[in-house]
Amino acid sequence: MSVKNDKAVNPAEWKRLALVFGAAMLWGCLCISALSAIGQEVEGGNSETSYGAVFSNASYVELITPLTSKIGLSLYGFYLGNLRISIALAEVPITVQKHLVLTPSYLYVNVPPPGLSLLTTKPAYRTYRENQFRLAATIVVSWHGFLFSDRNMYVRRFTPFGDFNRYRNRIYISHSVTIERYKMTPFAFYEVYHDFQGGPWPRRSWYVAAVDMPITRHLTFQPSYIRQDDQYLRSINFLGTALLIHTNQLFHPATKRSFCAPAQDGEGGPATPKQPDMER
Repeated sequence: MSVKNDKAVNPAEWKRLALVFGAAMLWGCLCISALSAIGQEVEGGNSETSYGAVFSNASYVELITPLTSKIGLSLYGFYLGNLRISIALAEVPITVQKHLVLTPSYLYVNVPPPGLSLLTTKPAYRTYRENQFRLAATIVVSWHGFLFSDRNMYVRRFTPFGDFNRYRNRIYISHSVTIERYKMTPFAFYEVYHDFQGGPWPRRSWYVAAVDMPITRHLTFQPSYIRQDDQYLRSINFLGTALLIHTNQLFHPATKRSFCAPAQDGEGGPATPKQPDMER
C-alpha cells in the first residue's frame, strides 16, 4: 500500500524559502562580524571620548494594517543594541490620491545614559526621553518599474531641553527584482533634517540601503544598512534586521448584492492595493 500526499510540494516555494533563509544567514554573519568590531571599539581605552563612528545592530518589527482602501495603520518597535536605544512609532498613512500620501504620526525615543554618553562623548547620568508629533506629505511617482518618492515632514519635538520644530526631507527610490519567480524589492533613500534653533543649518543626514524579501503573504524579511551623520553627535553605522507583518484590511465598504445571485466566497470589498513601505 502506498501513501500519497494530498498536495504536491511546490518547488518555487522551496526556492523562495531557501533564498530568504540564505540571505538571513549571510546577514547574520555580517551582524556577528560587526558586533565583534563593536566590542573592540566601545570597550577599548578612551573609546567614549573618541569622535570616530559608532557601530550598532538594529532590530525592528513593523505591523502594517490597512484600515480601509485609503487609510492604514503602521506600528513600529526599534531597538538599537549597542546604544541601548528603544524607539516606538505609530503612523496613519492616508492616500489622498494616486501620487499624494499624508501621514500623521507619533514617535517616542528613550536613550539610557550609556548610549547618550557614547553619542555625545560626554558623561551622562540621566535617561534622555523625547516625544515627537509629526506630519508628512509624500509625493509618489513610478517610471519604468522604478518607484520614486519625495517626503517632506514637519516635526514638533518635546525634549528635556525645550520644544523645537524640525524639518525633514527624504528622497526614496526602489525597483523590484525577480529571480526564478521570486520577487524582492531593493530600495534606498537619503534624508536630511534641520532643527529651527537659530544659527546656520547643522549637517544631519541619513543614508539607507535595504531590500524587502517576502517570506509568506503576510511576512517580509528586511535586511538593511543605515548610516547617520550628525554635526553634534558621533556618526553611526547600523546593520539592521526587520520583520514586517502585513495583515488583511479591517474595514470593507458595504456592497449591494442582487437577491437573484448570492455572493460567492471571496466577494466583498475591493482589493486593497499594496502600497510601498516608505513611512519611517
